[in-house]
Amino acid sequence: MDRVILSVCMISIILCCGLLQSCAEDTEQYTDSVVHSANILLSSGLCDEALNVLDDPQVNSTTHAMYIQTLASAYACKASFSEITFFSDDIDKIGTPLPLGWMSTFTTSVTMDAPDNDSYDNLILAINTLLYAGGLSTAKDPTVARRAAIFDSDDADSINVQLIYYIMAAFGKYAYYYGNADAAGSKGVGAGANTCYYQYDNTIDITINVGAGDIPMKLDDFLDVSVAAVDVTGVCDKAANTGHFAYGVSTINRLCQGVVLLNNFKELAPEVMSIFPGDYFDSLQDVINGMDVGLDYLVSPDVSLIRAVQSQQKCELENASNLDDLQVFFALGVETVFL
Repeated sequence: MDRVILSVCMISIILCCGLLQSCAEDTEQYTDSVVHSANILLSSGLCDEALNVLDDPQVNSTTHAMYIQTLASAYACKASFSEITFFSDDIDKIGTPLPLGWMSTFTTSVTMDAPDNDSYDNLILAINTLLYAGGLSTAKDPTVARRAAIFDSDDADSINVQLIYYIMAAFGKYAYYYGNADAAGSKGVGAGANTCYYQYDNTIDITINVGAGDIPMKLDDFLDVSVAAVDVTGVCDKAANTGHFAYGVSTINRLCQGVVLLNNFKELAPEVMSIFPGDYFDSLQDVINGMDVGLDYLVSPDVSLIRAVQSQQKCELENASNLDDLQVFFALGVETVFL
């Protein structure tokens, strides 16, 4: 009798396992078909229709890499981002002008005309879909390593490559609008009135060292070459310290958007270079070399948390009490890479 019971139990276990495997396979196959249908729609520029097809509770939306990438592509479609245009018109702009001014010269940058620009918002949706792929928590930094722990190397690489395209395009919009860039990618000389990203306080104490000992000063003094003994902020100087009006009541959100885009780009750039050595992204090395020129002068305060944060939610929480460190990061870490 015991043997009969044991046999029945074993058969039940085998049947359950087989059923679960079959269900899993059916879900993957079904997700494959949904992705195929969505990509057909996307190839015809039918962004909303593709999103409607992808909005299906029966798909594996968490770990099916092609589903996640197609969903991101659908949001990018609504942002009017085209990989064809990116490769035909924009990719050769990488590196000119250095360090990051070239981003604001991308074809899609000039469409950014407001903080809640639909194209920009949809591109951020595309970016977040990929950043937090695999169900990563938005409260934690969506690092390359965290995605690699969920996806196989090919899928993780594919996600990272797609992600850096979108981040460059989104940061291009951000820099064009908030940095008041012109068609050549120069900051502070576009159609707007501001010469800096932000109007920096004269009450924040910092200390820098440009090679001749520590120099204590107020934050806005860093914009004055006669005080800082270094000229790395372009037209954003102390005399013309005017920031973009649109930071407004959502200042922390909009400053953190810039921080998060920049920090994720910094992490992704070497990854993409390792995937495509000697390809389109050769000039990224020169970009990387110049990205910390201002922040490397900083002795205090310690803004290491901001330099590392890759999550919008985390950035806003860590800086909720005041904007001092965000201002320091922007003055030394953003004004110095968009000239």
